[in-house]
Amino acid sequence: MITLLAVRVNCDFHPRFVSFLIILDEPLYFEELEAWLNEVNFHNFTFAVCDAQNPDNYWLANVTRLNTLKNYGKLIPVTVWMPQYEPLERQTIIDNMFANWENLVGYSPKGIFDFLPDTYTVNYCETRNMTYVVGYCFDQYAVDWMTERGGWQLPYYASHEHVLIPNNVSSHGVVVFPHQVWDWVSSFTVSHNLHTHPLSIIRSIFDGNADLAGNYFLDLIERSLEAEPFGFAPVQFEWCWHYRNDVHNYVKNWTQTLLSTPSYDFWTYEDVAEWFNNEYSATPDYHVDFSSPFDSQEIEWYYCKDFRIARVGDEIVSYVRYDEQESDKFLVSTFTPNTSLSPHAVENSIDNSLTFEIDALGGGEYRSPIRDSGVPYFGELSDYISEISSSVLLAVFLFTGAIVLFCLRKLGKRPCLDGESLAKSQT
Repeated sequence: MITLLAVRVNCDFHPRFVSFLIILDEPLYFEELEAWLNEVNFHNFTFAVCDAQNPDNYWLANVTRLNTLKNYGKLIPVTVWMPQYEPLERQTIIDNMFANWENLVGYSPKGIFDFLPDTYTVNYCETRNMTYVVGYCFDQYAVDWMTERGGWQLPYYASHEHVLIPNNVSSHGVVVFPHQVWDWVSSFTVSHNLHTHPLSIIRSIFDGNADLAGNYFLDLIERSLEAEPFGFAPVQFEWCWHYRNDVHNYVKNWTQTLLSTPSYDFWTYEDVAEWFNNEYSATPDYHVDFSSPFDSQEIEWYYCKDFRIARVGDEIVSYVRYDEQESDKFLVSTFTPNTSLSPHAVENSIDNSLTFEIDALGGGEYRSPIRDSGVPYFGELSDYISEISSSVLLAVFLFTGAIVLFCLRKLGKRPCLDGESLAKSQT
């Protein structure tokens, strides 16, 4: 296997990127959105447009609406559950979507949005000069008929074999982004809903108390941005859903508070992807030390092209080997969930998860159950794979040596212990 080194151009620069994405989920409330955008007065949003293959799309086919969106940021199309289609059907969907997009918007999209990025679709979009995909849900487990465990919620280049695995055989590639930042520890142990999605934390976590939710939202972003070698914290919400539930003004206030923070870099996903391509020829190693603003639980994460690992206290609680994974099964197969059944039924989820060596982080609401016990480990997380390999080799050596000694004794022979013994045996 070729080992690629991530080459950083400017090592003294520690960006703290915050990217805003608004999903245009229904053909409604344009005037209200325009007024909201005018009040926020920010022009680096990313707008993810649903029903993008429709030539009469509410947001794209109307020149006034389209130009308003262009004035406030970049636009990308939304794809939904691509593994439910045969591979060639996925190509046709993308071709038709991109053709309609170019006709209405005037340019080919640089990215797509999908809550469950699909390896085959991402690979094909790369041939259409797409540079990024946004939407990954960090270790999601049976939520909205989707399961996708084992990926990462900081930017990385996707492998052509599996979109949740970092590319380790060539340079660059499609950059994968999450659509939210999940609490790095309490979202596993308490609730999947501990993340930066405004309506979820207001309703599901803080029982309608927007002040408490806002404090948590802002603190989660601040703490997540301390990741090394750089921070990235996305914020996403669905416009119509949030407007209908009358939380859009809370989101406006939180957004304006973020925008008043001078140490943050407010870039679009497209701009971050371009920066990432210029700064790194391969996915960098990441290190995250995190204390949850929800309940002060602490965790340490390390991520590289070969593995992902997390430690709580002195125990490894999550360990995924990227160099020992199968190709994405949906490269050649399909699955369509039955939406008349519960969105949390494990067996009824589109599941492209990776396999875990250690799986002891979870147990929270809408999170995977804990399978294993934590494994004590006191060294550097970056050394874990080599230390484990050395331990295995030592065990194999000792076991083999024991077998050899046993066989020699059975044959009535004594093993040579040093050079003098060997010389005597030859005289």
